[in-house]
Amino acid sequence: MRYMLLICGDDEAHKATEADGSFLASCHAWADEMQQRRVLVTIGGLHSPSGFGLVECADLDEALEVTSKHPAAKYGTIEIRPLPET
Repeated sequence: MRYMLLICGDDEAHKATEADGSFLASCHAWADEMQQRRVLVTIGGLHSPSGFGLVECADLDEALEVTSKHPAAKYGTIEIRPLPET
């Protein structure tokens, strides 16, 4: 099943993470790991500081585990929404 990960945080937290080069590196590391696991479908940006990810996981438990590893989970909120199969 596919799950949309809606990522958001406040402006100050977002600015602080942009200034920290290790945050961007950790985002790339997360994306690399999830691509290797074949769960990451796509990632993209919305109006800053929001973003999204689209993952395909076996169930909600796996989606929660994948999302908990995302670096943005340390400073903001990530909402997980199941997408209906089409």
